[in-house]
Amino acid sequence: MKNLLAFVSCFILFGISGISQNVKLAGSVIDEHNNPMPYVNIYLLNKTYGTSTNFEGKFEFVIPQSSFGENMGLKFVGYQEKKISTSNFKPNNSGTYTLSSPIQLKPQEVNLNEVVISAKGKDPAYYIIRQAIKSKAKYQNPNYAYEAKLYMKGRAFFSEAPDSSKFMINIMMDDNELAELKEQEKSVVFLSESVSKVWYTKKDGVKEELLADKQSGTFTGFTPNRSVYLNNNFYENRMGGINQRGIISPLNNNSFFYYDFKLLGKFKENGLTVNRIQVIPKRKSDPVFYGEIFIVQDLWNIHSLDLTAGKSSMDNLVLDSVSFKQSYQMIDSIWVPLSLQSNYHIKMFGFGLSYQILGRYLEYKISNPNEERAISEMVSSKFDKNEVYQVSETRKTNDSILMQSLRPIALDSSEIIHYRKEDSVVQRINSPAYKDSVLKARNKFRPNQVISGYRYTYKSGSSIDIEGVRESIFFTAVDGWVLAPQVKIRLEDSSTVFADQLVVQPRYAFGRKAFNLDAAYVRNINPINLTQLYLSAGSTTRQINGDQPISRFLNTYYSFFRERNYAQFVEEYFAEAKYRTELFNGLLSSFGVKAATRSQLSNLNPIGVFKNFEDRTFSPNIQSNHNGDLFQLSVDLRYQFNQKYSTYPDYKLRYSSSRYPTLYFHGAWAPKQLSASQFTHLEAGLKQTLNLGIFGRFEYSGYAGTFLNKANQSFYDFKHFMGNQIPFINGRSRAFQTAPYYNLSTNSSYLELHAEQRFNGFLMNKIPLIKKLKVQSYVGVNSLAVENQKLYNELYFGIENIFSVLSVQVAGSMDGGKIQSPVFMVGLKTVIN
Repeated sequence: MKNLLAFVSCFILFGISGISQNVKLAGSVIDEHNNPMPYVNIYLLNKTYGTSTNFEGKFEFVIPQSSFGENMGLKFVGYQEKKISTSNFKPNNSGTYTLSSPIQLKPQEVNLNEVVISAKGKDPAYYIIRQAIKSKAKYQNPNYAYEAKLYMKGRAFFSEAPDSSKFMINIMMDDNELAELKEQEKSVVFLSESVSKVWYTKKDGVKEELLADKQSGTFTGFTPNRSVYLNNNFYENRMGGINQRGIISPLNNNSFFYYDFKLLGKFKENGLTVNRIQVIPKRKSDPVFYGEIFIVQDLWNIHSLDLTAGKSSMDNLVLDSVSFKQSYQMIDSIWVPLSLQSNYHIKMFGFGLSYQILGRYLEYKISNPNEERAISEMVSSKFDKNEVYQVSETRKTNDSILMQSLRPIALDSSEIIHYRKEDSVVQRINSPAYKDSVLKARNKFRPNQVISGYRYTYKSGSSIDIEGVRESIFFTAVDGWVLAPQVKIRLEDSSTVFADQLVVQPRYAFGRKAFNLDAAYVRNINPINLTQLYLSAGSTTRQINGDQPISRFLNTYYSFFRERNYAQFVEEYFAEAKYRTELFNGLLSSFGVKAATRSQLSNLNPIGVFKNFEDRTFSPNIQSNHNGDLFQLSVDLRYQFNQKYSTYPDYKLRYSSSRYPTLYFHGAWAPKQLSASQFTHLEAGLKQTLNLGIFGRFEYSGYAGTFLNKANQSFYDFKHFMGNQIPFINGRSRAFQTAPYYNLSTNSSYLELHAEQRFNGFLMNKIPLIKKLKVQSYVGVNSLAVENQKLYNELYFGIENIFSVLSVQVAGSMDGGKIQSPVFMVGLKTVIN
């Protein structure tokens, strides 16, 4: 009987082992002070299997059964690499293999005896960095191909609660709200995981396909995790996308102008000598890092790094710091990223919010240069040439069981609690009863919505928006007071993220007792290629310049309170249709047809303003010599060279490039047979923004146009430029800062040029005290040459980002090399950047 039991036991034990193809290892890692070590890299030696410890220093590592007994390595920046045999793990009752005690890592012991200062007193770190800069080209765009899986986890948490003694906090929060916030300190408020497939070839660059993702809470869109946000390449001269000027890499070609370096020592790892170098900024106000970088001797590649850019290096008031930890591993003599970690810390009014991004590459398959062509052909069959990211057709989202099997890094307790809490919230808010109660509360009318506007939402998601009097009541010299509440009907369609819209605009002018009504319907046919049909018809009173160079609010202020009527109006009865589509990647087209009858308008008499100024009179509303009917055909083209893009199931995300200009073409034809106002208008232009790194950015644009086949052309159909006669900064495209609104309008040939240099802190951060305010300076010039008119030039200089929202500038037209009647101007940003 005992032999039978023994036989059965052995059969069960070895039978299960034979069936199972993987072995699950679990443990924890501590430092020299017995503190948990988060994000330690763990991998099988000479293999592509790996994991990392979680925030609590714990790990789970699933390896093939055939690899059980092999050695695994543990690696963390600044600590000695440790190797242990997987055979040291023993099975517990659940079948997981564990260790009897945590794995302890020790700080890296460096050999200081090899650090020899040269006869010139130069630290040897300078020689090492110089060699790394010379060699970086082969690592920046390596001559090999690979494919791998990438696991990413992004987590946001409150890292700091404000002090209740601060004045602003007492205004924004009461004691109970502050106490509740302090309880949430260090707790996770958002969590997102993703698994994607990544390919790299020197020819195609990096391509990525999202396979699976999971987000906490009610977030139902696509994960914000992208390899492009994680792979900060320190072989580049600077890190873009963080500061407006970027942050300068320690391996920048001009690195010694920004950094000092100190060799802290050397150590051996897998037969290679690694140099540990301290990175020291020369000036903290420059956009620079501090920390440590590890360079492999003789190969001169990055082994690992731990770098931080502090608040003094940021060019805005919100981002407090950003840090990066990167670790590389040699596989088949090729150095590839192993794990990457980024941490962004935002601080404002005492609130601290951190967002951590952790990335782990898995299952590397590296090909030599001879095999690169095969991978490139495979990538070409899956991706279009300029497509850099796509969502897999089989993508799985918010599948907890699937993510558990794919996740190489175990969740820590706070993340588990957060998922459970948010999942329960999702269940509650998705219940029909909860949705009905929320919808009922949102649809309840409140008296203040007479001013701000009202929205009614249906269960289907469709909605009706009615503008409040804040937006719909205004004053003009031709109408007096006007009531024009726009009604917008959003027609929700569950099959697309872009809803169709119907916009109805009634308009009643009390001064001339006139009623207008127009409507527009927007049909989004194919959001991926931006195919859209626009239909509009009715009657309206509009500014002669259809780009509306002065807003309703400012025109009301100047007309009613200051007796200045800068806006000029025409009444129009019209019908219009436009069709827009992207013909191919980069080329956006729009074709239109319009029929209209225009009527001249005159100022009211009396106008009825708030105050009559004895030295001022209203200028007459501009009249046209020819008010005939218009029938116009139009085409607009925009071409972006080498336009990169990402593809999602319902839309396409496009990226502009500073390497190439964007080209524009506009053509409008009012034929003799169909239109009383006859002309052919042709215009071509280009626009480009050049990123100059620490020197800021330079933006220029130029447009040339002409009118042909002119006969009885109405002034309303002239080319009108974006002028500005008020002391408020005009930040719109193709804007002039001090040009008159209509004096330069033309139906002849013209050339329009704009150039602007934004220094993004390059100049202002050199001034003591001022540099702490993070303000930025800019300068620009605009020029307009119109046939048979005097050349118009203007120059402006300004300071922006004052308290993140305020800008001031001085602008004036140029004559004889001098600024004529300079104007002091102010402006407000609507978004803190």
